[in-house]
Amino acid sequence: AFTSDREGHYDIYTMEENGGNIVRRTDFTTDERDPSWFPDGGRIAFSREFKRLIGKKINISVVDLNSGGKSRLIPGLEQTHAIPHVSPDGSIVAMTVKRRMGWDAAVYDLEKEEMTYLGDSGKSCRGRFAPDGKTVAFVSSEADGKGDIWLAGADGSQKKRLTFRDDTYDYFPSWSPDGKRIVFNSSIQHDLSGDWELLIIDPVSREIERLFDSPGNDIFPCWRPEPRN
Repeated sequence: AFTSDREGHYDIYTMEENGGNIVRRTDFTTDERDPSWFPDGGRIAFSREFKRLIGKKINISVVDLNSGGKSRLIPGLEQTHAIPHVSPDGSIVAMTVKRRMGWDAAVYDLEKEEMTYLGDSGKSCRGRFAPDGKTVAFVSSEADGKGDIWLAGADGSQKKRLTFRDDTYDYFPSWSPDGKRIVFNSSIQHDLSGDWELLIIDPVSREIERLFDSPGNDIFPCWRPEPRN
């Protein structure tokens, strides 16, 4: 699944792994981004953006690839919310939700219809589930005012800070398929004028290694899942 603006605005598309059979999955006049698969392979959650006279609003919707039907993930949630990440068993969706001041990472239990925030100060975002679904890695700036990688249980409990790099902005965590490592972006500058690099951390030992050295911005890492039989 990927995002393209080939029709003049961003839509969600899918294609086969060899690049063939490209299919447009959303046909709104709005922008749709951030696709995240449900484990059944038949549905995709995505962010849908609505432009308003002042600013914009975003919610998370779901498209059924078999019927083509589209619906809100959480119909009653009026706050702007975006960047979905579906848990491996499909029962929980991590997201980033607009608070009164700032944004916070959150997890929404689809069965219980309950939202749990991973922060309460408007300073967290971008939750990503571990392959076993038991842990969420997310970004929070509540400790150093910049950004660190944090961990929490899938239910939002047992939060703990993982990176202690007060001089850098650490963002965009992505788990290895075995759940033993996390790759993330890091830079001493918050905007893209800096030199963002990719680092890998062991969640147990907290040992960090640089993935490679380059003069440009290396961002948005995503670890390939293990192939399914």
